[in-house]
Amino acid sequence: QIIRRDLFVAAGGFDEGLRYCEDWHFWCLLATRSPFAYRPDLCVMEYRIHASSTMHARVRPFSDFAPALEAIFRDEAVRARVPAGELARLKRAANASLLTYVATEAIRLRDYGSSLRSALRAIAEAPGRAPNVVLRVCGTFARL
Repeated sequence: QIIRRDLFVAAGGFDEGLRYCEDWHFWCLLATRSPFAYRPDLCVMEYRIHASSTMHARVRPFSDFAPALEAIFRDEAVRARVPAGELARLKRAANASLLTYVATEAIRLRDYGSSLRSALRAIAEAPGRAPNVVLRVCGTFARL
């Protein structure tokens, strides 16, 4: 069991109005209601990636994911748990993380122009994450 049913219900389950990143949105809501245990040594779930997946069939623009990010950062439970001064920084970091994901998916689909634009936007959004962005993008190229 990954989570208790009562916590799933209390968090409201998955927001069916979100087309993408509804799982990320849900995990953020869940984190406002219960402590999380970070276990880097334990894999509790994996994503199946296949060519016909809506997330992996074509390059998705950042704007596809923006509604989930907006939902996360406007949620009152999330806002109550994050110090006011940290909220903007966390949102920039989340934007940079998703932009990096978009960049790596664009590389996988060989849309190098989209990848470069997304990587540069990620770095502009959170300059301190630049090494992470560069390593992820280069690592994706290496796996081609």
